[in-house]
Amino acid sequence: MTLAWKLSVLLATVVLAGSGVTLLAVTHITRHQFLSYVQESDRARARELALLLESYHEERGSFEGVRELLNRDHSRDAMTRRMRGMHGTPSPMMLRMAAPERVFLVDRQGRIIADRGYAENVPEEAPPHHYREQGVPVEGKGTPLAWVLVGSMIDQSFSPQQERFLGALRRAVLLSALLVAAVAMIAGTAFLSGVVRPLRTLTTGARAIAKGDLTVELPSGGGDEIGELADSFRGMRDSLAAANAQRDRMFRDIAHELRTPVTLLRGEIEAMLDGVYEMNAESLRSLQEEIGVLDRLISDVRLVASLEGRRFARDSVEVEALLQRTRTVFSGEARSRGMEIRVRAGEIPALKADRGRLLQVLSNLLINVFQHGAGATRVDLAAELQGEEILLSVSDNGTGVPEEHLPHIFERLYRVNQARTRAAGGSGLGLAIARDLVEAQGGTITAENAPDGGLRVTLSFPIARSADPP
Repeated sequence: MTLAWKLSVLLATVVLAGSGVTLLAVTHITRHQFLSYVQESDRARARELALLLESYHEERGSFEGVRELLNRDHSRDAMTRRMRGMHGTPSPMMLRMAAPERVFLVDRQGRIIADRGYAENVPEEAPPHHYREQGVPVEGKGTPLAWVLVGSMIDQSFSPQQERFLGALRRAVLLSALLVAAVAMIAGTAFLSGVVRPLRTLTTGARAIAKGDLTVELPSGGGDEIGELADSFRGMRDSLAAANAQRDRMFRDIAHELRTPVTLLRGEIEAMLDGVYEMNAESLRSLQEEIGVLDRLISDVRLVASLEGRRFARDSVEVEALLQRTRTVFSGEARSRGMEIRVRAGEIPALKADRGRLLQVLSNLLINVFQHGAGATRVDLAAELQGEEILLSVSDNGTGVPEEHLPHIFERLYRVNQARTRAAGGSGLGLAIARDLVEAQGGTITAENAPDGGLRVTLSFPIARSADPP
């Protein structure tokens, strides 16, 4: 069962249930209110009739003949002629109330002495207390002589005319409820169609993405949850496309990086086999150097792959001691290149990190300066506390990096100067490895050109994270 079908069934159930409850409630309330109105109307008519019967009893001395009067001819003209001799010209109210459809006249013993509208099944006697409580007294000289009950005062059933009125009202309410339900279903179906349509498009797009089609068009997002879902799908598609493009570029770069040493090896070996080169210690050392380049490149690629999603155990690392150790390791290389390594660190709390991996990060950054820091004569290793973060930086006083290359220098196999050879430019993975090692320990790495010249690479670690147990 599809989502659209489920939502349609749910909507239909809710609409029909709501319409049914509304119909029952309106019918019940209407019947109750109409009964109250009928009871008030019947009591008013009973009071008018009681006044007429009081006059009748005062003139006749009894209620004899009342039954015949109530049941004989009940047209207005006839009742007017019969009542004219007792009351003169009767008022319109007297004419209207003179002959109710259902009337009981009950004496003090509870006997029905006159009735109208009950040609059959009229009880000979009724419980006196019931009629006395419900009826309107007919008094003579201040003493109740009988009680008059009209319509709903006798029982709470409606007359045929009243039942027809209620039936017509029920039909009108039912028709209105069905009309509202139909409108709600049409509007709800249109709304559900608008909801389900982008979901179907997203489903089709997701299936296409799963099959590798990253050019599929996805619906534009709106301000609701479906819009957010569409935006998320588009972001996922774009991220996958970017990852695929980066992967393809990396594979091409790796193939290019491997092709050069392999070509050199093959050329030198073929030259030895052809007798062009002699197979001596010097030629073998050349082969060994090319094999070393291949080995370093393969090791770097394996290291990058092993860092994906990895997290390292963190130990307490003294920041200044780490910087001093880095300077000691590379001081000889720096002197051979005419460079000076300086350390600057204040009162810095211990950093919770993997000491060996941090040393590797700093080593990669220094090697990057040695290989690419054109014009650099000084390298500064610094540490400082800034707000809630510990900052480690490696900066030089060389020519820096063109601004357009700064956002890309941590990408794998990216070279600012594409003309550099591997021997001069390394494998192109050193900064990418540094980035992965820093992020694997909860830090961030950024690069910028220093105001006084040269490149500055900054590692940032939150103090709160640094204080966590390993």
